[in-house]
Amino acid sequence: MSDFPTVDELIVAMLSGLESVEVEHAELTDTEVRESIHLVLNYFFVQGRNDRPPPTTYLMFSRKGDAAVSAVIQAFLSDVKSIPGIEQCPTGQVRLDMLQNPTLASSQNRIYDEFIGHTDRPIVQQVLPDFLYEPKYGA
Repeated sequence: MSDFPTVDELIVAMLSGLESVEVEHAELTDTEVRESIHLVLNYFFVQGRNDRPPPTTYLMFSRKGDAAVSAVIQAFLSDVKSIPGIEQCPTGQVRLDMLQNPTLASSQNRIYDEFIGHTDRPIVQQVLPDFLYEPKYGA
């Protein structure tokens, strides 16, 4: 038995974490927010990139909302990197299929699509959009 969680367990924890964020921040499931989360997960987890820190802006309505989403996403990305052998897991479609596994659900039985949307193929992106690093709300 391993002391490390599985990728599936971390995905479930991430979905449950996002679900908890939605309690105070209903905009979490707005299309723009879901697409922002998906872009970040695609860049860092699906593509396996680590050339810059994850963003802290996800187009939430407030700094508090962005911070809550950021904490969940950064915890997932950090925890998944700590799994022994994860670097041998192929990037691209294999990791996208892991992320979009319809048998994994949050604590309230909600699947990935409600929080991060769906795409048939990995998004090939060289850089993340600047707006993910530039908050748009007021003080």
